Amino acid sequence: MTDRQIDEVYARYEQMFGASLSFPPLDYGQAPITGEELVELGAKAIESGKPISWQNVLAPLPEGALS
Repeated sequence: MTDRQIDEVYARYEQMFGASLSFPPLDYGQAPITGEELVELGAKAIESGKPISWQNVLAPLPEGALS
């Protein structure tokens, strides 16, 4: 994917869902996800018309794991 295509995915995601395309929240710890995978997830979300639902992509950390 070119830099321009990546920029388009970020812009389109934000336009469609009113939120920026970003890595998972801390609830998922140091999630093993690369920037390329994030863009792919964003593109799939745009195609489906539904924003990324992290609980459907990654398992959250057990309660208290961040303390």
